[in-house]
Amino acid sequence: MSNRRLKLLPEVLPPPNAASSSSPRARTTERLAALVAIAAASACSREDPVSIRPEDPTKMKKANTNPDPTTTATTTTTAPSATTVTPTSVPTPPSYMVVDPLPPPAMCAGLAATIKASAAWKTGATGSFLELKLDKPGLAGAKYGKTPLTTPVYGGKLLSIAPAGDGLVVQVVPDGSAKYVYVYVSASCPAGTERVYAEMTFTSTGGPVKVTLSDVY
Repeated sequence: MSNRRLKLLPEVLPPPNAASSSSPRARTTERLAALVAIAAASACSREDPVSIRPEDPTKMKKANTNPDPTTTATTTTTAPSATTVTPTSVPTPPSYMVVDPLPPPAMCAGLAATIKASAAWKTGATGSFLELKLDKPGLAGAKYGKTPLTTPVYGGKLLSIAPAGDGLVVQVVPDGSAKYVYVYVSASCPAGTERVYAEMTFTSTGGPVKVTLSDVY
């Protein structure tokens, strides 16, 4: 290898030009004028010549300078009188409504618990039926109310309802496939009137019957 040392060559620059005597604003104006001239020349070279043909005088229509006067009938329409409508105020519904309100409490609370009840199957001319016996209420001043044949019964048909001493006897024919019968018996006490709800449940005709009593409004 050679042990020659390398040296950098001097940089060769072009001779400096003399500074322009015009100001920067003048040079900018000259450049802008040159660009505008180039753009104008380019636009003129792209325009297509437009040929204008003289209008055929034989096809020109003469304007009617003296039109015939015409008579136009004018119909006057009378607008119907406006009917005054008095707006009616619509009541604003409440912000909330109870769909299924709770029933009021029973007036003779604890009355049903003082009644001894039993039910058994009986056989009559119409077939088998249930006989419900309700003893005298144990609550002071309490008694059974009227016993009409319209006494509410669910799950069966009412045969009879009648007092037995201070108690009550109810006879009901259950529906064909029913496993329960509900009877509402009216009762009263010094605090007011209510109904005693008697529920009779069973699994089959002739089998054991369970009776549950409760106070309702």
